[in-house]
Amino acid sequence: MSKQAGESNRSGFRPRWSVLQDVSFVLQALVTRACNIIATYQAWAFNQPVSLDTSSVTTMNYMFFIAAAFNQPVSLDTSSVISMERMFYNAAAFNQPLSLDTSSVRDMTLMFSFASAFNRPLSLDTSSVTNMDSMFDSASAFNQPLSFDTSSVKDMDRMFYSASAFNQPLSFDTSGVGIMSGMFSSAAAFNQPLSFDTSRVITMNSMFTVTRQPLDVPALRAAFACRYAARASPPAHTPPLTPFCPFGRTHMPCRTPTSC
Repeated sequence: MSKQAGESNRSGFRPRWSVLQDVSFVLQALVTRACNIIATYQAWAFNQPVSLDTSSVTTMNYMFFIAAAFNQPVSLDTSSVISMERMFYNAAAFNQPLSLDTSSVRDMTLMFSFASAFNRPLSLDTSSVTNMDSMFDSASAFNQPLSFDTSSVKDMDRMFYSASAFNQPLSFDTSGVGIMSGMFSSAAAFNQPLSFDTSRVITMNSMFTVTRQPLDVPALRAAFACRYAARASPPAHTPPLTPFCPFGRTHMPCRTPTSC
């Protein structure tokens, strides 16, 4: 038996446990790297005035992504910006008036998703916006009238998903919209007449479905990835990982190892 095993090893055969060990090592390295990148993007403590020349900026994706403490006035030149995807995603403390030039913006996907304190009037030029997917997803305090030009919008998937306080009349031009899945799912307070042109809509899955408290799947994945990666010692040049609490609405860093 040992002779056969030796011959197999010389011919390039490797025991299954060795292969799995190598795969596990590679995956762990990848997860650690991803976790460090995620930790870099999450400026949890940042709460300072922002005074930047943004006149040439074309994308502001993830700009205040999980900046959980940030609550400062935002006065930026956004005249050239075409995408604001996840701009205030999970900026849990943010509740400031916004006066942004959004005339060129085409993508507002998840723009205020999980911005759980935000409840300010919005006067945005949305005439060029094509995607409002999950724009107010889990923006649990938001309840302001919306006068949006939605003539160019094609995707309203989960637009008000779990926006639990929202209950305003909507007069949207939906003649070009193709997706309304989950649009009002778990929007527990919403009770307004709807007169939408749905002639081009191809999916309304779970449009009004009531679900339990939603889980932020990307945050959950990041959280469990970080916990797994923390088992190994990170390289000396990488910053220490901050424990992350995915549960609840604010997804704040864990205060204690057991607070999750």
